[in-house]
Amino acid sequence: MLTWFKENFGTLLLSLILAIMVWFIAVNEDDPRVEHPLSDPVDIQFTGIPDGFLIINPSATQAGVTLLTTQSIWNELSDADIRLVADMSGLEQGTYKVPLQARLTRRLVKVTEIAPEYVIVTLEVKETKILPVQVVTLGSPALSYTAEDPVAEPRNATIVGPASAVARVVELRAAINLTNRQESLDQLVTLSAMDENGLEVNNVQISPETVRVQVQITQQPNYRLVSVIPKIEGQDELVEAGYLVTEVTVTPQWVTIFSSDPQAFEDLPGYIETVPLDLSGAVDDVEQQLQLDLPPGFSLAFEQSVTVKVDIEPRTNSITINRPLDVRGVGTDLYALLSPDEVSIILTGPAALLNTLQPEEIMVVVDVTDLEPGTYQITPQIIGIPEIIDASGPIPATIQVTISATPLPTPTSES
Repeated sequence: MLTWFKENFGTLLLSLILAIMVWFIAVNEDDPRVEHPLSDPVDIQFTGIPDGFLIINPSATQAGVTLLTTQSIWNELSDADIRLVADMSGLEQGTYKVPLQARLTRRLVKVTEIAPEYVIVTLEVKETKILPVQVVTLGSPALSYTAEDPVAEPRNATIVGPASAVARVVELRAAINLTNRQESLDQLVTLSAMDENGLEVNNVQISPETVRVQVQITQQPNYRLVSVIPKIEGQDELVEAGYLVTEVTVTPQWVTIFSSDPQAFEDLPGYIETVPLDLSGAVDDVEQQLQLDLPPGFSLAFEQSVTVKVDIEPRTNSITINRPLDVRGVGTDLYALLSPDEVSIILTGPAALLNTLQPEEIMVVVDVTDLEPGTYQITPQIIGIPEIIDASGPIPATIQVTISATPLPTPTSES
């Protein structure tokens, strides 16, 4: 037997090789080998970073990978099957060219290409610094308004980053815009790390990232912001001529007035009327600049023109109703004073519906929920108007609301 095996060894070996080749060909025909690049680049994971160091400015954070495997395995591959690692173990401060290593979770998969093959990284010592928050204001409040010094909470923040970047930071800045502002500011502001030239330093982390900035804005005692109510005359004559007013707008909706006697404001309502605008004989829209009918002792704080625009259309049916204001949301133990305490609404629609409309069904709501003591300009909301009726107004479009912890006297106006 041994002699026979020796005499036929070559033949047996050739048969085995041929059998393996046949098997390989058969398998490859059923599940061919393929070589493809991954459709998306793979994130590079930086490992082994020494304690107290940070990576800055890596030349790449992703790399393309090409794999060789069978078609069946390729069809099942997912992002979790491959990792790209840049191992920083044992390195010290400096710049290095670190090769990328592929870590595979599947067998019968070979990496044939990584592009780029390496990443250039700089290791630098991590440093921490605490700086006060500096609030920078842009612009100024509206005329006759003053702003107190802004307050930031917390007052300090921590920056962490490479030592070279942290050393450049000389200020943590919170920028706010007060341009033409009339109300106090209370908002979260994102911090920026700035260098001595006023340029932002980007590669540092700030904790916390935002601070709460508050600025109290108040109107000077000799000034007051009041609504403007256009005084319209001649509407009856307009209706008799077959026309009607569909909308009245005034620009601006409020103005700032001045008095040398701050006590004079106590008896002043929260609105000022224009001089009369006579619509008699008008057949088209009217737009006109009007003077304000200022009480004695008052003047405009600065040059302000008031433009009143009246839209006029051929009459279908229109009525003007006056409705009292319904104030809602007044806090416990607080009082609200509205000026004026009623508004006008122009309703346009089918005559039959207007004739049966009950004004009591229409409400004009002023919502003061969560308002603290102070004076506010609020836009009321009209509720209860049927959908097929068009409403214009209310007039005035804004209401002065004074919230107080004590009862307030009802303001009076000269007739």
